[in-house]
Amino acid sequence: MDSPRKADGSLDLHVSRDKQYGEPTMMEFIKKHLGEILRPFAEHVDELHQSVDKLTDDLQNTENKATQAHEKLEAQQKQLHTTRADLDKTNNMALSTKAGLEKTNAEKELLEAEHLETRNHLTKTHNRLLEAVAHLDKLQHGLDETNTKLGRTQLSLSNTQKQISQD
Repeated sequence: MDSPRKADGSLDLHVSRDKQYGEPTMMEFIKKHLGEILRPFAEHVDELHQSVDKLTDDLQNTENKATQAHEKLEAQQKQLHTTRADLDKTNNMALSTKAGLEKTNAEKELLEAEHLETRNHLTKTHNRLLEAVAHLDKLQHGLDETNTKLGRTQLSLSNTQKQISQD
């Protein structure tokens, strides 16, 4: 469509004064000027379509990213749930281990007390055994002396019997 403006920027206005041609020339004038007035809007409509298309693409990208983020969040929630369950199991095992360790420590203390008591009894028994060995040595020495005296006595008896038989 030709521009309704002249080279100097004024409107190209040609309206017939003849009544018969007045209406068609007025209609032509209105169409030309209306087209000129609406041209920037039409250009902006194209720009708006491009902007809407870009926004649609951006929105789709954002939606895809949001979907991916949501999926990652769900996966992390599952991992967190699994980790929490594992932590609970570990805590239960730690509590069981602690209880077992406390029981073992109590048993160890009891065994140490019994060991000390057994050592005391063993020391007493050892001392009594040493005393018995000392008494046995003393008895053995006394027995040896008695055997020696008995041997002398038998020899003396034998000599005495010989003398009696000789006399």
